[in-house]
Amino acid sequence: MQTLHALLLLVTMVVRAGSFTFIKIGLRELGPYNLAFYRFILASPVLVLLTYFRGKLKPIDRRDIPLIVILALTGVTLLYVVQFLALTYTTATNASILINAAVIFVASISFLYGERFTKTKAIGVVLSFIGVIMIVSKGVSSSSRAKPLSGTC
Repeated sequence: MQTLHALLLLVTMVVRAGSFTFIKIGLRELGPYNLAFYRFILASPVLVLLTYFRGKLKPIDRRDIPLIVILALTGVTLLYVVQFLALTYTTATNASILINAAVIFVASISFLYGERFTKTKAIGVVLSFIGVIMIVSKGVSSSSRAKPLSGTC
């Protein structure tokens, strides 16, 4: 079972790493708003069906619907629309590095809210971010090669 979990985590990592490149390719044909819309209109039914067939789909309390809508619009939709829009102005490499910088912000904010920030956690955050930069950039800065896509805004 552990091998299956490790394999699934590896697949998740590969899909996530490749998403920036595929988004950049998709932006050649669609604007960032349309691309974000189509991504979620295709992914949402798949996720609902997977959740349903695993027996994990639970009824939603009507009082929770406004909060769920707010979270969906700000935490998911707005995030991806802004990310896709930003990818029209930079490379997939730069976007990947910047998105993965979120680890640093999450760690910093959690520290401000009382989570214990140990030396091991600090080293882990720094090493993971350095690793992301080294892997994604192959040691070469691509900021000088970034060109906006024409006609996508």
